[in-house]
Amino acid sequence: MKRYLLIAWSVLWMPVAVFVAQKLRVQLLPGQYQWDMMAHFLGGFSIAYGTLNLLRALPKKLIGWPLTRFTLFVALVFSTMFVGVCWEWYEWLAFHGTTGRYDGINFSEWAWWTDTLNDLLMDTLGATSYAIIIAMRKQK
Repeated sequence: MKRYLLIAWSVLWMPVAVFVAQKLRVQLLPGQYQWDMMAHFLGGFSIAYGTLNLLRALPKKLIGWPLTRFTLFVALVFSTMFVGVCWEWYEWLAFHGTTGRYDGINFSEWAWWTDTLNDLLMDTLGATSYAIIIAMRKQK
């Protein structure tokens, strides 16, 4: 049981810290959207970090492929892209789908898609940055 708690902690601590920091930013600095880009970059970085820890903790036969530098790079980037798309879908349902407002601002359709694509790009760049750092390190 203790092993599973340590795995959960190693996977979730960084993404949860970024999430909490972003929620505090929305409360303390509403309308400061330049911080949203940084939060998505750090979110992508932290999701890739959590994915790597999860992949390292899973049994090798459960993963189904060897963890080479290339497969790790692809897994980290695509898992983060998947989480980013799920998050944007949640935002659309929670804010646009119910009230049409986000952070106190009305979004037009164009502004909404621009924000969504920008968020997904920053998530992907954060994950790619982490994946490059991991790929450049010597494999153990």
